[in-house]
Amino acid sequence: MNNRLGRQTVTFDNPPIIIETASTVGQKEGKGPLKSTFDVILDDDTLGEKSWEKSAPKKDRTFST
Repeated sequence: MNNRLGRQTVTFDNPPIIIETASTVGQKEGKGPLKSTFDVILDDDTLGEKSWEKSAPKKDRTFST
């Protein structure tokens, strides 16, 4: 059973566990000193859309499993 600690805070009897992470970045980050730590470096960080905000749902669908 889940327990409420406050209006928007809950605790779980079986809390979720993060089993995997990945980082996707654009060209600028991909050329920086941390480039070897990124999983995906995009040539076009907007994926053909006019803005980063419009490309976010496409990124969610493309890079999630």
